[in-house]
Amino acid sequence: VEISGGTITDNMANGGNGGGISIIDGNFDMSNTALITRNSSLYNTTTGLGGNGGGVYITSTDSKVRVNMTAGSITENSSDRTGGGVCVDMTGNDNSATVTVGGVVSLIDTINPTISNNNTILSGGGLYVSGANANVVINSGKIYYNSTAAFVDNEDVANELGMVKLSGGKLQHAVVTFHGNGGFYTKDDVDYYTAVQNIVTATNSTLVPPESFIQLGYKFTGWNTRADGNGDPYTNGQIMNITNNLELYAQWEIL
Repeated sequence: VEISGGTITDNMANGGNGGGISIIDGNFDMSNTALITRNSSLYNTTTGLGGNGGGVYITSTDSKVRVNMTAGSITENSSDRTGGGVCVDMTGNDNSATVTVGGVVSLIDTINPTISNNNTILSGGGLYVSGANANVVINSGKIYYNSTAAFVDNEDVANELGMVKLSGGKLQHAVVTFHGNGGFYTKDDVDYYTAVQNIVTATNSTLVPPESFIQLGYKFTGWNTRADGNGDPYTNGQIMNITNNLELYAQWEIL
């Protein structure tokens, strides 16, 4: 499905997925002046079906999916369960999906996709992704002013199992600085004693620093907000759900 102009608006999927667009076993490309707005997907309490992807719903059971949003706008859509703006549902598919927001494709395109003012009840107000190998890359554009009504605080982007790589754009995120605190990691034959990582808030992606810290003769035991270990300890799950910048120090135990 390719949409590069026009408007899809004021549609409803009652007991189904994808208020504006529903794609089964296919790819989705959005560019130029395309507008998807004021669509909704409703959950049917009797059948237990529907309610995902207020604006766009994409799923596949046997093939890898490509979702590429280089421009256009997805705004003011709503869903009863996940993905107020966009839901990419690859649950149980090992091939999974690549979701890209922003990026130069030609000199005439306006490279400024917007996913804004969408809402959902459960998870991923703007963009929700689920799948064992589903990864999101955000290069540019705006994913903001989205909302969730319950469960977890992940208004803009929620990725259940894959990774989110933030290379640009405007969205809710936090910067985590990892201090080696006596340890270091090596990249390209250079030793580094700190690592900085942009965390898209409220994803369940496995969190590790860009490289693993080591200290000879010591075992890494976790992260803490103070170098002496007398601050607050943090686990991966806690870090993924932060909303403010965070300074963490590696903790070491002598072997």
